[in-house]
Amino acid sequence: MDVHLGVTLYKFFKNTNYSNLSNKFGIGEAIAHDIVVQTIAAIVKCLGYKIQFLETAMEGVCDAQKRFLSTYVVIEAEYNQQHYLAWIVIEQLFRLLKMKFKCLDQKQRIKLKYLPYIIKCCCILHNFLINVGETNINAKIKA
Repeated sequence: MDVHLGVTLYKFFKNTNYSNLSNKFGIGEAIAHDIVVQTIAAIVKCLGYKIQFLETAMEGVCDAQKRFLSTYVVIEAEYNQQHYLAWIVIEQLFRLLKMKFKCLDQKQRIKLKYLPYIIKCCCILHNFLINVGETNINAKIKA
């Protein structure tokens, strides 16, 4: 299981293609893909309860430490001042995620059905890294 996690984290942080991933870990491309998909599913299944995920995520809610608390869709957008300020915080948080997880910042060669799980998994890992003190939540966010 350590190799599975290593393959998945390498994919997330470096956003390498499956050919490079298979060379790096000495496994086939199809196996590398299966490992990433299975590990993402396991992380979301085991740790997903810590964040409330709805079926469609368009916005998110975070706490002062920039941990994701929930994601939701705005049905009827009322762009008042509080909503606007909250949106700015969420935009900054997603920029921070994209800086940390290169797989979110670049084009993906994946099936669309896997994308929500990748985003959920990155949110969970982001929170985990904050909890263990392995991330700088005050990092300068690129515009």
